[in-house]
Amino acid sequence: MTGRAAIMVCTLLVLGCGADDGTDGRSSATGGDSRMYVVRGVVTRLEPKTSPPQVWLRHEAIPGFVGPDGRESGMDPMEMPFPLAPGVEIGSLARGDEVQAVLEIDWRADLPAKLTRLETLPPGTELNFDPLPEEKLEPSGEPPDN
Repeated sequence: MTGRAAIMVCTLLVLGCGADDGTDGRSSATGGDSRMYVVRGVVTRLEPKTSPPQVWLRHEAIPGFVGPDGRESGMDPMEMPFPLAPGVEIGSLARGDEVQAVLEIDWRADLPAKLTRLETLPPGTELNFDPLPEEKLEPSGEPPDN
């Protein structure tokens, strides 16, 4: 891995994991309204002529994903389209490529979900398509106090 690639991977991991400063992974550059998630998956379809262009991914689970209702529920693995942010190119991607991307979510934006970075993973990278573990809930629907 080159030094530049290592720096990019570290940056993606930091963005995806959030910070321990109470920001919950929100981007301070956008005023705290967006969240960033690292998404890994397999390209299943490319739509370069849509506006904006889209990449369909069969992606791994996204732990900590926060929906439009503000609740953190995570997202199980699935296949879905991801619009590309301006400046992100499909380039030489092909069906079957394993990729890692940064997904930006801002539920108040005109385009609430978009990939702001996209890169191929090294050959042989193992992906895990297991669902998120189910959280045991109390009858009230709240997680138990531990």
